[in-house]
Amino acid sequence: MKARRALRGSQIAEFGPALFILFVVILFPLILLVRVAVIYLTCASLHYAELQEAAIRSTVKGQDCTIANWEEVEDNLSALEDRWKRSPIGLLLPFTVSHEINVPDKGTTTVRFLHIRNKMKFSPGLPGVGKQTFQFDGERSVENVI
Repeated sequence: MKARRALRGSQIAEFGPALFILFVVILFPLILLVRVAVIYLTCASLHYAELQEAAIRSTVKGQDCTIANWEEVEDNLSALEDRWKRSPIGLLLPFTVSHEINVPDKGTTTVRFLHIRNKMKFSPGLPGVGKQTFQFDGERSVENVI
């Protein structure tokens, strides 16, 4: 004769280990990876805001490809970064920013481009993973060419 399993209560013994595997192996690492994605989007948004601000505020000498008002542009970018770090998303996702600005020798004497490279360092919060760096490069035409 064949032994029969009890029809009620047998699955409850498997529920605890299944929840443990779900939370520890899948859910918590997924939340941390979503945090990294949000940090990436935040850094990309800040990069494009800085690129737009620098292209609007810069005055470039068309002949020798230099920025005439370099200190003003640096002050505006620093103020933008400070406002960003004081914002709610900046307080939630702390990262450090370093940027390089140059004017490549391309275009004409009346149309110049501004190139910005931002390096943004952050700690992802993943166990065993140290500081990470996102690097963004962008170019935009300068509005004030003299």
